[in-house]
Amino acid sequence: MNRNIKVITVSGFPISLNYTWFVIFGLLTWNLAAGYFPLAYPHRSLGVYWLIGTLASMTLFLSVLLHELSHSLIARRNGMEIKEISLYFFGGVARFSGEPPDPRTEFRVAMAGPLSSLSLGILFLLLSMPLEVVWGDTIFFGFFRYLYTINFVLAIFNLFPGFPLDGGRILRAYLWAQRGDQGRATYLATLMGKMFALSLILMGIYLTVAGNLAGLWWIFIGLFLRQAAESSYQQVFLREKLSGLQVRDLMTSEVITLEPSSTIESAVNNFFLRYHHRSFPVTENRRLLGILSLKEIKGIPREDWPVRRVEEAMERVTKEMILHPDMQAVDALRVMIVEGKGRLPVVGHGDTIVGILTRRDMMDLLKIKTDLAT
Repeated sequence: MNRNIKVITVSGFPISLNYTWFVIFGLLTWNLAAGYFPLAYPHRSLGVYWLIGTLASMTLFLSVLLHELSHSLIARRNGMEIKEISLYFFGGVARFSGEPPDPRTEFRVAMAGPLSSLSLGILFLLLSMPLEVVWGDTIFFGFFRYLYTINFVLAIFNLFPGFPLDGGRILRAYLWAQRGDQGRATYLATLMGKMFALSLILMGIYLTVAGNLAGLWWIFIGLFLRQAAESSYQQVFLREKLSGLQVRDLMTSEVITLEPSSTIESAVNNFFLRYHHRSFPVTENRRLLGILSLKEIKGIPREDWPVRRVEEAMERVTKEMILHPDMQAVDALRVMIVEGKGRLPVVGHGDTIVGILTRRDMMDLLKIKTDLAT
C-alpha cells in the first residue's frame, strides 16, 4: 500500500508527501503558534502567532525539501537515477534506483545535504541581521532566528556518523574506500546508526519520565531512525545477494493462466482452490491481457460468479506491473514491493507471457544463499 501522495515535480524529480507529514506539520505549527512564539514574544494577537507559526513550519519543510533536492541533483550529475523524493515523519528521503557506484560518489551525494542546510542557515542568519538592527528583537526577527537555528541543527544532526543519516553515508564511503567491501561498510555504518537511535530513545524516555513531554519527540525520532537504518541495510543486503541474477534465472516457465471468457465461478473452482495461488495471469493465445486476483473476486457478489467473466473482473496490466526476462532480479523485487504484488508475469516479445516470478521464489533463494553463506 502506497502511503505517499505525489504533489509536484521539481527539476524532473517527483515530490510526494507521506501521510505522516500532515500529522507532523499540524503538530509543529500548533507547537510554534501556541507555545514557542507566544513564550518568546508575548502580547501579540492570536492571528499573528498562527501566521508566523504556519510560515515557519512551511519554510522548515521547504528547507528539508531543498536538502533532499541537493542530494538528488548531485546524484543525477553522477549518473544515478532518482525515483522520488518523499517528505516523511521527520525529514525527507530521496529514493535512488540503486546504490552509488563507488565511495567517491557516495561521499559527494551525502555531503550535498548538510552543505545545503548549512547554506540555508547562513542565508536566514544574514536576513535576520538587518531586522535586528532596525527593529530589535521582534517576532519577525524571531521567525528568521528559528529558521537559521533549525537549519544549523539539521546540518549538525545529519552529520552524525550513523546510517542512514548523511554522516553515516560519509562513514560508509570511508569504510568502503578503505576495505573495498560495500556490504561490510554498510553493516558497520548501520550499527552506528542503531546505537545513535537507541541513545535518542533512551534520552527521550528519561526526559518523558522526568515530566518533559519533549522527550516523546526524541523517542519518535529514535524509532524512525532505527527502522530506517534496518531498512537501508536490508536493501543493500538484498542487492548484494541478488547481484548478477536476472528474472529469467528465477522465474517459473510453466505458467498457469486463465482464459478471459471463463466465468468467475470456473476460475475459483478450477484454479484458485486447486492451485492455491492468490492471482493468475489472464491470457489469450499466450498474449497477456490482465491479472485476476482474490481482491477482484471478493468485490463480486457470489450469486454473480456463474455469469461474470474473467475479462470483466481482471485488473488490466500496466507497464509497471510487467517484468522482462533480462531484468535484474533486485529491480524485479523492487517492482513487487512498489506495486504490492506477490506474483508478477514475465513478458517477452509481442506481449507473450514467458514465465511468472513470485516474491517467495526470491525469498527462498535468499534463505538458501544466506544459509550457505554465498
